[in-house]
Amino acid sequence: MVADDVYRITEQIEGKTRERAPLKHRKFGEFRETPMPWTVRESLLRYEKEHDADANGYLLRTQRSSHWAHTTLEYQWGAAKKRAGITKRLTTYSLRHFFASN
Repeated sequence: MVADDVYRITEQIEGKTRERAPLKHRKFGEFRETPMPWTVRESLLRYEKEHDADANGYLLRTQRSSHWAHTTLEYQWGAAKKRAGITKRLTTYSLRHFFASN
């Protein structure tokens, strides 16, 4: 978080190897910034206070990995939809594009 409403992304998790990698279409050291609603900021700060980041600065991690891969996110999203009773075919990818275009 680089401001109250801005999140800076400096790397990504490569889909096949599930290793840290530079962002697509950017040179080493370049980044992308995205808007961040205050509710997301508050949730991340509260989660960090309760769970702490690891030595690499990762906050969202699994028991087997220091970071969430897309498969972890898809599993969590599916479980959340089921608990909420959402039957529409919404994916994290579709939500991302809806947010970006709105």
